[in-house]
Amino acid sequence: MYQSNAFVVSRLKSFRDNGYKFCKWHAEPSACNMCKEIADNDSGYGVGVYRVDEVPSLPAHPNCRCGLGAYWVDEKKLSYTAEYLNVTPVKYQPTK
Repeated sequence: MYQSNAFVVSRLKSFRDNGYKFCKWHAEPSACNMCKEIADNDSGYGVGVYRVDEVPSLPAHPNCRCGLGAYWVDEKKLSYTAEYLNVTPVKYQPTK
């Protein structure tokens, strides 16, 4: 299924309206390298998981068939784990 920008904007609004702060990028099985990289990235919240306000643009390119799904992250547990391991979750920085 190809997704229009309006559809994605609507989906992200739905996530926010329903209390979700995070979403997961789902790459289709034969995804391009760019989409695989986005889906395999761990920005500190889990593999392919991004804050709703920081998720890379979708569709990522013409004919992109990737999707987004709402995702729950226990921020208290994440904060405790990061503090315990003495690490800071990092934000996704796409390569240019």
